[in-house]
Amino acid sequence: MIKKLILNTVKLSCLALMVSISILLLLNYLYPFPNELLILHKKGQSFLLLDKENQSIAWRVGQKDQWQFRRSFDSISKHVINGTIAVEDHRFYEHHGIDLLALSRAVYQNIINMRRVSGASTISMQTIKLLYGGERSWKNKCFESFRTLQLEIQCNKEEILEIYLSLAPYGGNTVGIEAAARRYFGKSAEMLTLAEASLLVGIPQRPVYFNPIQNHKHALKRRIYVLSKMEALNYVTSAQAKQAGERIFELNTSYTRNDHMITANYYQNKSGFMNGIIRASLDPKIQSICEGIVKKHSFKIEDHGIDSMGMIVIDVKNASLSAMLTGLPGSDKWINGATVMRQPGSLLKPFLYAQAYQEGIIAPDSLVYDFPYSRGDYRPQNFDHQFSGPISAALALSSSKNIPAVRLYERLGFKVFSNKLSKLGLELPYAESYYGLSLALGTQEYSLLNLCNAYATLARKGIYKKLNCFEGKNTSEEVRVFTPQASYLTLLSLGANRVGESYSFASKTGTSWDHRDAWAIAVSPEYVVGIWLGQLSGSPNPFLTGGIVSLPIVTDSINIIRRHSVKSVWKKPSGVEEVKLCSLSGTRPSSYCEKINEGYIISGTTSSYPCKHHEQKNKVTWPKEHAHHFKSTHTQNDSKLKILYPVSKSKFLVDLGNKQSEKILLRSSLPKRKLFWFVNGELLVANKNGYEFNLKPGEHELTVSDGVGNSDRVKILVRSIGI
Repeated sequence: MIKKLILNTVKLSCLALMVSISILLLLNYLYPFPNELLILHKKGQSFLLLDKENQSIAWRVGQKDQWQFRRSFDSISKHVINGTIAVEDHRFYEHHGIDLLALSRAVYQNIINMRRVSGASTISMQTIKLLYGGERSWKNKCFESFRTLQLEIQCNKEEILEIYLSLAPYGGNTVGIEAAARRYFGKSAEMLTLAEASLLVGIPQRPVYFNPIQNHKHALKRRIYVLSKMEALNYVTSAQAKQAGERIFELNTSYTRNDHMITANYYQNKSGFMNGIIRASLDPKIQSICEGIVKKHSFKIEDHGIDSMGMIVIDVKNASLSAMLTGLPGSDKWINGATVMRQPGSLLKPFLYAQAYQEGIIAPDSLVYDFPYSRGDYRPQNFDHQFSGPISAALALSSSKNIPAVRLYERLGFKVFSNKLSKLGLELPYAESYYGLSLALGTQEYSLLNLCNAYATLARKGIYKKLNCFEGKNTSEEVRVFTPQASYLTLLSLGANRVGESYSFASKTGTSWDHRDAWAIAVSPEYVVGIWLGQLSGSPNPFLTGGIVSLPIVTDSINIIRRHSVKSVWKKPSGVEEVKLCSLSGTRPSSYCEKINEGYIISGTTSSYPCKHHEQKNKVTWPKEHAHHFKSTHTQNDSKLKILYPVSKSKFLVDLGNKQSEKILLRSSLPKRKLFWFVNGELLVANKNGYEFNLKPGEHELTVSDGVGNSDRVKILVRSIGI
């Protein structure tokens, strides 16, 4: 009788099991699992921009204003995985979505206590609930159980855990373990320690109550509970649990600030990704230096009514973007000053001279002519509406003389120059007829970003690399644009290593037509620093002059940046030769040249013809096209311009605490003539003799010119007391 009863029971059980399986198979056929749900955790992600040190720069929430990121199972800390299993579903790897033992225990405890005191939800069941949502009810519970069984068939355990950890709530609008790790600790979920992970995995059960910011004490108590469960399952030792439970740390607050949204826009457009985590090449130390210097100068800038700015720093060796400032501090102008397209003024001139040096047309000491010039209706003027007469090519470049640049461009031709600009990443969208000769003066619009990267080509001695904005991605393509010799001479012309072998840098300023844009770029062997200042409306402003408002900012920046890095100097490449040159023409001296200087040329490229200005004794012969600018009786001894004080190779000792000891009086042999004084190639003062010059420690080259062919130069050394 008993055997028969047992047999019938077994039969009924088997029949019930077969019916249940048949029903489940039928339901699975009628209501297949929606596979699109499995990618739900990959959608609606937030956007986070990190610098090269993994620090937050800017962020945006995703759908439903949630802070959420996807993280693959293999890149989540093992402490998170173990802690989640320990506290949420310790039999996770032993059941198939529904834990019958836990379900039986929960039913028994709830009946005995006449209220709900225990649950039986597994991680798989919670995952379905997170995917579907909905209120708690018996109907929904049955539906979730059915979908849970389907989920276990569709996915393996690691995939289910990955989905759960991407969708679990971690307090406030924080969704998923990656978002929680970033939100509370400013790091990836992969880098979480045991103490940090045990705090986070305890949050999902009651996200508000265990929120570590709003209810820190409750969160810490919950952490102790999580650690005890991990210890009980042998995930950690007693000592590890104790140490982690005592760990005290400050929670991250960086996501309360979000000041770089324009930078975020740039990186989103550059990468093509509107969400997810992007790691930029930006260096937080260099970024901070630039922000501090701009803040220091911003009051003066704003007092001048200038409302827009862009600033960038490029790492020369890696061709990477190390810093980007898109606007003035606190500005409400939604414009990226680093990428806005504006006319660069004189910033294209160094590329003209580099090509001319490379072709041997001129050398830095060659004589060029700054006289009134016209081609048809085109009559270019210099910035100061004055003319300097015959001056050296290096001085014409460093002082941004327009007439010599236009003449040089006319000689090189549009095809050659446009080809060089294209190789530098500076494309010309229009035909030659659109620009005319004004192209030499920067009438084509470019961005600061592209211009600085072009200048980095000079810093690499003529090698162009495409700018890299993302960490971990190296620029492999290299294009030779200029020879090392031409690049080196161009850098010297812009102030690099001008006096001795000091750790100086090259710099160039630019001012667009009618004072609409003010630019400055400084170049060292390690970094290129550039700035653009202008008006959002594009309207003119008399204070928008590169040498006045822009140059001090890049000078301060590159000096401080280099102070925190290994400084180097451009070494003279083979092929650059120091030879004796006529001090007037800058060419090889003839037997009639009285004053001889030393200067650089490119061996086998720069013309070796002797000076044509001194073909007779005591007489200067000028080219026919310029002869009418000089007196016919002008000789080498007439009106000779000399620097009377200071004399060459003078040494000065200054006490930086004594203002009077910092000044000397510059005097020349022609006190009544209009004069131009330069220090290290930069215009110091115009139309003055007897000018008080403020001494600064270092080696300096002083030059005086009268604008009609006469000039003189001396070198001095200034040391401060104690050095």
